[in-house]
Amino acid sequence: MNSKRRKNPKLDALAPVAKEKRPIPKKCPEAVEQAFRNWMKQVFGTEDRDLQDKLLGQAVGAVPDFMGKEMKSFDHVTAALHGIGPADELEGMLAVQMVATHNMAMECLKRAALPNQIDLGVEVNVNRSTKLMRTFASLTEALNRYRGKGEQKMTVEHVHVYQGGQAIVGQVSQTTLRSVRRLPGVTIERE
Repeated sequence: MNSKRRKNPKLDALAPVAKEKRPIPKKCPEAVEQAFRNWMKQVFGTEDRDLQDKLLGQAVGAVPDFMGKEMKSFDHVTAALHGIGPADELEGMLAVQMVATHNMAMECLKRAALPNQIDLGVEVNVNRSTKLMRTFASLTEALNRYRGKGEQKMTVEHVHVYQGGQAIVGQVSQTTLRSVRRLPGVTIERE
């Protein structure tokens, strides 16, 4: 059975390739690993690696033109998340939603502006982007409320100023209100 086999280039490509000597990757210094962990915490608001991976996957998955631009998409998403600067897991989730909503709103606007776009296509995409931008504004408000930056308003209905007392009319801050309460003869009642 000494038959000569003809060489088939397709089969040769599938044949196991001799192992080449590859350089063994060096372990990163502890300082570099720690810097990376700190940066990831700043980006996602959590030290949990599984949650970081999940949030990154969700944020990048919402990028409309991800295929073929993977590294740019990762850079863009992480830069946006880092800019929001989530402090904990909930802020990280809100930040991912904000980035995803922004990306989709911009994609809808881009589609509305396509050359030769029919009127219905323009209208549908502008309406979608408007809804997404409202959602983005709501998410921003929710994040600010969670962070304690929401506007708080207190209205004082009745102020009693007794003989010898003083009253302030106009814009009053919390600090001013505390000092006014200490004045003799002034009481502030809320109803």
